[in-house]
Amino acid sequence: MFVGGAGGTIPPGFLNLDLAYFPGVDLVADIECLPFPDQSIGAIECDAVLEHVRRPSHAIVEFARVLRPGGFLHGVVPFCHPFHEYPRD
Repeated sequence: MFVGGAGGTIPPGFLNLDLAYFPGVDLVADIECLPFPDQSIGAIECDAVLEHVRRPSHAIVEFARVLRPGGFLHGVVPFCHPFHEYPRD
């Protein structure tokens, strides 16, 4: 099983998790206390989520707990630099 954040198109084999139910959400849960056994998840996609979490460090600890050995975590956080000269930066 793979876990991805809510919103957008979910790739086959992924479970869409969010704090509240709306169309496209497969499981309502808090990422600071994931409802999965230790080492049970193969991959986690966390894109622009941690800036919305009360205690992001708790979520990261949970990711490490539920990921299988050799599992994959793709985490993206906002880019907060005031000027981003693309593509020359």
